[in-house]
Amino acid sequence: MIYSKEFKEKIKKVYPDWESIQKFMDNDSDLVCQQLFDKCSSGMSFDTVLNASSLEELQRIAKQEKEKWALYRECVQILRSRTHSLN
Repeated sequence: MIYSKEFKEKIKKVYPDWESIQKFMDNDSDLVCQQLFDKCSSGMSFDTVLNASSLEELQRIAKQEKEKWALYRECVQILRSRTHSLN
């Protein structure tokens, strides 16, 4: 099993309704990282900033994006450690 139970739980917390990612993880697919990357944004849009009703809303959005990137980086580390252990 490539992806630990703890890692899977982190994914479920951030993406509770994303069923396809669960299937990729259950099948130990290398595509999990690509799927996570595709869900990450490259930054907040001007519209997001301008339409936010409060600083707290912007902070909440920023924290969510930071958590998504952290999951992606963790996934990459998992695959790298797997690759190194195979060599």
